Amino acid sequence: MPKTHVNPASLFASVEHGFSQVVIASGARTVFISGQTAWDANKRIVGRTCGEQARQALRNVKTAVEAASNILAFETRFRLAFVADLIGGACYVGVTVLLYVGTALSLNYLAPVLLLRGAQPLSAFETNQLQAEALIFFRLYRERYNVGMVFFGVQIVTIGYVIVQSTAASHDST
Repeated sequence: MPKTHVNPASLFASVEHGFSQVVIASGARTVFISGQTAWDANKRIVGRTCGEQARQALRNVKTAVEAASNILAFETRFRLAFVADLIGGACYVGVTVLLYVGTALSLNYLAPVLLLRGAQPLSAFETNQLQAEALIFFRLYRERYNVGMVFFGVQIVTIGYVIVQSTAASHDST
């Protein structure tokens, strides 16, 4: 597969270090951009704070993308992928919270056994009361599980959407 190496003048000269800033592969029109830092074209670090350096690195990425051309024609898809990634991240947070809370709520799964076993302190309750409370714990467990499945479903749909869009983008660029 023929490749075109692009090294924009406003980025530092990277060829002497053994890599190009941008490589455009023909065929599927795939663009590879090297990892960017806060360096300017003269290999000087731009910015004193982490935020300033991050902005410079992102400006370098923008320069590399512009040099590759045609990529910005798919800006909407890139933005949608970014939003989909945020949604996926939020779902990961949701699942993590549910797992953390779920550890405490896992007692909902064990509690019915303890209730129905009939330990000494529970002798004050009648059997039907203990069975009703056991049923409540089973239902709590089921509800936690269902909420977890909703987060999992949103995460899977988000990932699927990004995959479909990335596949469509690679087909559109050929």
